[in-house]
Amino acid sequence: MKEGHAPAGLFDIKKLSSYCHLPRSEFVYSALKEALAGGRLKPGDRIREEEIARAVGVSRTPVREALNRLSARGLIEVAPGRGLVVARLNRQQILEIYVLREIIEATATRLAAQHAAAIEIEHLCDLVKEFASAEADLDRLHQVNRQLHHTIYEASHNRYLIQWLDEFRDTMALLPYITYAANERFRSARDEHLMIVEAISARDPEAAERAARLHVRNGQAQRMKMLFETQAV
Repeated sequence: MKEGHAPAGLFDIKKLSSYCHLPRSEFVYSALKEALAGGRLKPGDRIREEEIARAVGVSRTPVREALNRLSARGLIEVAPGRGLVVARLNRQQILEIYVLREIIEATATRLAAQHAAAIEIEHLCDLVKEFASAEADLDRLHQVNRQLHHTIYEASHNRYLIQWLDEFRDTMALLPYITYAANERFRSARDEHLMIVEAISARDPEAAERAARLHVRNGQAQRMKMLFETQAV
């Protein structure tokens, strides 16, 4: 794939079918958000209205409405001479995101240690094992990581926090680079996930919060390292 062009297979067919009951503009909006979250749309990728309309089988009007919503949320932007593209975050924006991420994920994890149901804890344990076994598959690591964190959010049993986190996750999709591409980060993340889930299983809110904060800080350090090394090349 050439940089700056949306990849082929932009939309997950199974996901699209789950949005079919929605009004057309909401259908397109949900499909584009899922493409961002799934890493099939990346920062800098060009957004072509007519191609999206053709891909999902709708007219350009609902696509335009969906793109306006994404633009209002800062997820896409106008690039000089290129039209609409997926937004790129600068260094300061990334740092600000991680400040907020540490606070809200620590809160969600603390609440999960207090309120998670037994079946949710069991699911978290399964996801930790699945993450550990997917080392060589970056796409799978990305998917399992999303599932694990979303399960922790759900286990907090705070509807307002879950709603806010779902919105915030859209912005998180704009972060450049998959940090698990670095083997040392994969190993530390694997151990951090285990620490988090063990603390939730033990119903230890303080330990769960500490582990979540460590996980976010280490992720930030790796991401910034990758960002600067890439810019220096």
